[in-house]
Amino acid sequence: MPYPHPEKPVPGAAAFAEDSAEAAMSRAALLLAINRQLEGPSLRAAGELGSIDGFPVPAVTATGQRFRLGPPPTPPESMALRDAAIVERADLADELFRRPSAETAARLANACLADPDELTRVAAAPLHFSLSVDPRPSIAILAAGTRSREEVVREVAATALARIAPRHQALNRLRRGRPSPEGLGEARTTMLIHGTWARASEWWQPGGTFHSFLLAWRPDLYGAPDRFEWTGGYSPGARAAAAGQLVDWIEQHGEDGLSLITHSHGGNVAFLASWGGPRIGDLIVLSCPVWPEYVPDFPQVGRLVSVRVKCDLVILADGGGQRFQDPRVTEIVLPVWFNHSATHTPGVWTSYDVAAKIDAA
Repeated sequence: MPYPHPEKPVPGAAAFAEDSAEAAMSRAALLLAINRQLEGPSLRAAGELGSIDGFPVPAVTATGQRFRLGPPPTPPESMALRDAAIVERADLADELFRRPSAETAARLANACLADPDELTRVAAAPLHFSLSVDPRPSIAILAAGTRSREEVVREVAATALARIAPRHQALNRLRRGRPSPEGLGEARTTMLIHGTWARASEWWQPGGTFHSFLLAWRPDLYGAPDRFEWTGGYSPGARAAAAGQLVDWIEQHGEDGLSLITHSHGGNVAFLASWGGPRIGDLIVLSCPVWPEYVPDFPQVGRLVSVRVKCDLVILADGGGQRFQDPRVTEIVLPVWFNHSATHTPGVWTSYDVAAKIDAA
């Protein structure tokens, strides 16, 4: 199922009763947000306990208890069984919203591990892992999700798996890069930096879809074969190492004052790099997870603009905050829900005139 860039969520238990891509993304947000409620402190620090961007989340209290849930149901093979599975998840979701409890959340997660929808299965896995005595089914679901054809499924699965089992072999393939392009431009003054798991993706590379799109707005976008890239590894160490490499790249190329357009944790790489000496011109962070340990050296940054969607699924899986609290960060919140990749999608930029909004910020 292709997942859209919805402008409206399906709220509450209705998300579990409907069978649409928009409802699937809403279900995924609820399952991931409930798991974050169990993490407590990080959510309170982000000011997002109970509601994320106005999207209501049932208040499940962490008790530390784990539940014997038995094996997940068998994925339905017939329409009759599929309809029965949807009724079951809807009934459990209704019970969870009426009387929130960790046990009901665990039963809902277990049912959703065999959901007909791939994104629902992947989003249920972290909650199942948190509440079940047997983590093996949830780890298997996440590992399978890293091979999905759908970007949002891959990114949610990989981010959740990296938090649960950071050395899992399924993550190795996502850390690999691709050969640098040749002969695609000269050194310029704006750089596009990818986030976690995206090193091998085409969209940020010179000649890629988003890089090519941005050239009309930022004709100074760097397009030479030695453009900056990093491992895209999901760890503080990987981000810190990337920040040092970015400082070295800027100094070696004499690009002090370089403007940066970053996606996801690429923004936090840039924040760390700003403490390393070079000045940064415009710093435009797209879908950046907000963590208290990642802040820029503001005197070293010209402008800081954050562009994000509402209730980003990958940031939910990451455990970071959705919005910056510092008034020195200009926030542009798109009328789009859930989809982490929307902020590097040319059609979204065109539909919502994102470049003009950034210029006016």
